[in-house]
Amino acid sequence: MTQTNIEVNFNLIRLGTKYENRSTLKPVPGVSNGTIIALGCSVSNKKFITYGNMLTSFLLNDKNLSNMLGKRFRRRFPIVWCTIGYYTTDFVISEDLETLFSKYKKLNKSFFKIPCSDVELGMSHYKDLRDWKSLEKFKLSRGW
Repeated sequence: MTQTNIEVNFNLIRLGTKYENRSTLKPVPGVSNGTIIALGCSVSNKKFITYGNMLTSFLLNDKNLSNMLGKRFRRRFPIVWCTIGYYTTDFVISEDLETLFSKYKKLNKSFFKIPCSDVELGMSHYKDLRDWKSLEKFKLSRGW
C-alpha cells in the first residue's frame, strides 16, 4: 500500500462545555470546562472521518486493545476536533467573551489545514500529556 497524507480542515473554534457530575448528557449552561476546541466539518474531512471509523472498528476487534479500552469505547460522533488550549476551569461564559469569540469563530485561513499521515493511540492522566504512553501507531495508507 502507498502511504498518503489526508488534509484535515478546521473551520470553527468554540469554548468547551462544562458537564454536571462528569456526565456528557447534562451540560451546565453558560460555563466552560476550560478548553478551547477547533472543529472541522465531517463533509470536508470525509476521508479522515472514514479512516477514524475504520480505526475504531479495528480497535474494537483487537482483543488486547478492546480489553484495555473497555466495553464503553465507541466512536459516537463523526467529527474532527483538536484542543487548542486550556484556561481556568469553571470559567463563566459572559456576553463579552461570547462577543470576542464570535470575531474569531470562523477559521477560513489556509494555516488551519493540517496534513496528517500518522495516527497514534496512547494514554495519559494529564491534559498536557506529560505522562503520555504510546500504545500503538498507525500509518495512513491508501486503504481508506
